[in-house]
Amino acid sequence: MSSTGVDVPPDGVVLSGSFAQWGPGEVLFSVDDGSSVGFTLELEKDASLPDLSSDAVGQVTLVGWGFEGVSSRPTEPTIEVYTAGGSLLFILGTSDWSIDGSSWAVQAPRDMDSCTAYVHNQGQARNKAVYISFDDETARLFQGDTTTLGGMEVRVLSAQSNNRSHPWAPCATADCPWEKLSWIAISPSLDLSIESLEDETEG
Repeated sequence: MSSTGVDVPPDGVVLSGSFAQWGPGEVLFSVDDGSSVGFTLELEKDASLPDLSSDAVGQVTLVGWGFEGVSSRPTEPTIEVYTAGGSLLFILGTSDWSIDGSSWAVQAPRDMDSCTAYVHNQGQARNKAVYISFDDETARLFQGDTTTLGGMEVRVLSAQSNNRSHPWAPCATADCPWEKLSWIAISPSLDLSIESLEDETEG
């Protein structure tokens, strides 16, 4: 996810409003005060989204973290969407996740020692374990795995430890470390109705 022409969601601020545009590509959220925030949503291949448009779910609250990055690295945002009554509908994250007051935590430490390496975009990659917790429950998942935590359907879309030359990596050599993580949690009350766009996905 990355910013569009409008302001990105401010870090940790609860915004009440509705999604004027939702799905792969440009997302626009209309805030009740008349302002708008937005970001670009890029899905992993074969990922699906619930319909969170205003026609489908009406008014919701949106909270975002991590949209502000530096020019040499991508942002690593997380968003949470709740019903107007405060029930959690959706979480999407692209990094480790743990904040005060949240029942959710995600950890995916770098791992170049276990699992089988495979050739991946000019280097080697390994599918690493992701530990997702809700309250006292913890699940150990790998890329493509799904489970249920806190009544939410949780899926790890991507979880890799890589060695490759990449413009986002903090060094220029092919063995430079580069991590990839994407995970999602969806309320079972929602239908998965939006598919990823092939030309906007990564392997």
